[in-house]
Amino acid sequence: MIDHTTGIVSFEHPAVELGPRTTRDEFQSLDIFRDCRTAVDNEPWHSWFLPPMRAGLLFSVAVFFHGPRLSMIHMEDADDRFGKSWTDFSERNERARKASHDLWLQERCGLAPGTYPWGIVASVFMPRGDSTSCIIVRYELV
Repeated sequence: MIDHTTGIVSFEHPAVELGPRTTRDEFQSLDIFRDCRTAVDNEPWHSWFLPPMRAGLLFSVAVFFHGPRLSMIHMEDADDRFGKSWTDFSERNERARKASHDLWLQERCGLAPGTYPWGIVASVFMPRGDSTSCIIVRYELV
């Protein structure tokens, strides 16, 4: 769930909360950190892929830090119906994944993509095989 007043993203399993005030040290002290893997290490930018995270849906999640500050979270519905590998990639699957994200944002979070006091929420469609459709939570300096 994404709290519209605070920007905190809450996962049920494993039970984790990440938000605009989450520091890199706090993130690295979480139990899930041992199961994370680096996506990009180009200091002061560093991003990690998290283990599968559940918030109603099962999500693939990536977190992006700039120095000590959490700047962005990407969440992707990881249901197999959208494909199990890059060989299953299709525009149809990605449109369906985006529709799932939009429904989740509306029904689970009571949110629409847009600007909030703490940052933005976007639900993006990726038509090519260089990325998948995802929910983007981007934090402004708060």
